[in-house]
Parts: sequence; structure tokens; C-alpha cells
Amino acid sequence: MNRGNCIGWRRLAAVAALAAVLATAAVIGVPARADNLPVTNKIPAQMTKIRVMVYNGAYTSLPPYIARDLGFYAKYHLDAELTVVNSGPAGVAALLGGSLDFVEPPTDQVIENQIRGTDLRIVVGNEIRNFYSLIATNTVKTPHAGHYPAVMHDLKGLRIGVNALGATTHLMMNALLKGAGMSPDDVTYVAVGSSNTALAAWDAGRVDVQLAFTPFPEIIHALGSGRPILDFSKGEGPPLLQKLGGAFEAFSAKGSFIRQHPDVVNAFIKAHTDAINWIENPANHARLVQLVGKYVNTSIIPAAKRAETVDLMVDNYNRYFGVTVDRGAIAAWNEYLLGNKLIPHAVAADDVIYRGAPKP
Repeated sequence: MNRGNCIGWRRLAAVAALAAVLATAAVIGVPARADNLPVTNKIPAQMTKIRVMVYNGAYTSLPPYIARDLGFYAKYHLDAELTVVNSGPAGVAALLGGSLDFVEPPTDQVIENQIRGTDLRIVVGNEIRNFYSLIATNTVKTPHAGHYPAVMHDLKGLRIGVNALGATTHLMMNALLKGAGMSPDDVTYVAVGSSNTALAAWDAGRVDVQLAFTPFPEIIHALGSGRPILDFSKGEGPPLLQKLGGAFEAFSAKGSFIRQHPDVVNAFIKAHTDAINWIENPANHARLVQLVGKYVNTSIIPAAKRAETVDLMVDNYNRYFGVTVDRGAIAAWNEYLLGNKLIPHAVAADDVIYRGAPKP
């Protein structure tokens, strides 16, 4: 065999080997390169069924409900079935099992799944700011409220409420303490569960401070029993936790689904964008309040304070919603996850975010 034929044979063999690797990756779920996923401006030619995750009674899931009820999905030829899921990991499991097409896990879960070989990509943003707040009871003295890291030293020896040990609230509180040169051992953690049980723990005096998100801060504001001492959505707190907000929580799909249905993904992005634009339009406030009452669990809010609290929830969450996905935020997520020893190595933004996702 001459040299030219030998080189040609080797090239053919290399191509065949690469094809075999890609085929194997598709079978076992190893993520394909992000730049291989198609991007299109087309929408489906006819009505197409999609299955979308929503959280039970959570404000974060308003956009899918609005996109369905107000016809934004139908506008782009999507027939959306909304499925209630209790957690981000449960949503990812349902996606991988084939019963969902679009899910809303926090970005840390997307990254962790990528490292495990899960074929998952963020396709459109939902929250574009870190929406956590540190809320203190009126009995706690915090002379450095609003000033990080000094305020963390006001909390030494206090009882801090978090959803669960090992949950995002717990890990984020650890990061706050470490960033202030303190140790998690400087406080006592109390696992208080979801908003309704957290409110019961608060009312019973079991916690001094709560790391919380909607609707807890709004309820406490309405009741007048506490006040925020750090509000990440307003730029308070350490820079690292601020940077997470550019890709805080979003909707994701499998790379294989994107490859097979880029027009459906494009239509989903457009419908989601229309829904959030509608939510943020002040002219729609009255109708939005009605939809909040229909789809968000407001029963834990005292009846006498419900209208006031819902108005505040609407105003606050309009600062959190957005469809863009900041690729630069992935570096902050890597730093945060590595610092909490939750991932063995960093991931590239292009391996986490679909290149067709809206950019800031």
C-alpha cells in the first residue's frame, strides 16, 4: 500500500471511529458538543404536543401557566401539557425517563447532571437574579444590616432557618459565612421545611434568622415581624452570589430533543418570552393578581394580609423574571459548587447553555 492510500485509509478509519464514539455517546447519554445542536428561527408547521414541568404552587412556574392560558404556546403551534413536579431532581428524572420535554432545575443541578454525563442544556432563562433574602426577626439586633460581610458577624450564635440541611439555602448560608471569615459552626442551623412550616417555626420563635425566597419575605413584611438584612436581588451580599443570578434558574431540555426538534425549542423560547413580557407589563397587573391567586399557593398568607402580600410578591418577582442566560455566570456557579465540594471539576458554559438560548 502506498503512502497516499495509507493516509486515506487512516482518515477513513478515524472518521469511522469518531462516528462510532458519537453513536455510543448518543446511546449512553454522554452529552454531545453544544455547537452540534441546531439553532433555527422556525416554529412547528402544525400543533405539536410538549410536556412542561411546573412546581406545585410556586411563583416561579407562572410563565408556563400564563403561556398556556393566554395562548402564547398556541400562537407558536405548541400544545402544552403542564405536569406538577415536587423538585428539580424529580423533574430531571422525569425528563430522562421520557415523560417531560422541558424542566426547570436550578443551574447547579444542570451542572451536576452534566458532570454525571446527562444530556441536558439550558434553553431559556426564567429567573435572572439571585432571589434569596436573609430575614431577621424584630428581636435580633443587626447594626450592620445591608452591609456584607459585617452583618454576618451580627449573627454569631444565632439560629438560622434553612429549608433542609444540604439544601441550596443551607449551602448558600455556608458560603455567606465563609466569605465573611466565619465558620458554619458559628451559627446553629434549623431545618424548617417549606414556606408554610417555615412560617410556623418563625411564629413559634424557633429561628432568629431565615434565608428565604418568595413568598416568605413578603409574608414577614406584611406581618411586620421581621425585616431583610441582606437582599441579594438588590445587589447586597458577596459578589460571587450576585454573579450566580445571571443564570440562576431556567428551563432545560435534552440535547437529543433539541437536535430532533429545534423548531419546537425555538417556539418554546418565543412563548416563554411572550409570557414573561406579559407578566412585566404594568397594564396586566390586575389580571396577573388573579392568575397568582389561581396558580400560586397563597393559602399560607394570613387572609387579612393576603392582598397586600400578593401585590408585593408581584412587584418583587418582576425583578427576578427574565429570559436571558448569562454564560459568564457559569464561572461563578463553578466556583460556588467547587467551594462546597459538590462537583469534582468545572464545566464550560457552552456545555451547559444551548447556543440558541437568549443572551443578555
